[in-house]
Amino acid sequence: EHGYEGEIFRINVISICQTEYSYNILQDDKDKGISAIMPCRIGVYETTGGEVYLTRMNIGLFSKMFKGKVGEILRTVAEDDEKIIRDIRE
Repeated sequence: EHGYEGEIFRINVISICQTEYSYNILQDDKDKGISAIMPCRIGVYETTGGEVYLTRMNIGLFSKMFKGKVGEILRTVAEDDEKIIRDIRE
């Protein structure tokens, strides 16, 4: 319906946001640039062979680029992401 013909891909992108974290980051003007990667997303897709995968940005690694409040919050987000992924896999 959007002008593409061919195989339909089975893929979904789940956006998750903890408003307390985002508020604490975005309240300072100097930190608002990080909004480009918000909210966090988890991709779920099925290959043509029928295997299902989860994909996401490595927020834990990304958090090392930031000091202070933003780095701390991103490390907490990374821990929360791990819990979410574990729950999805179970």
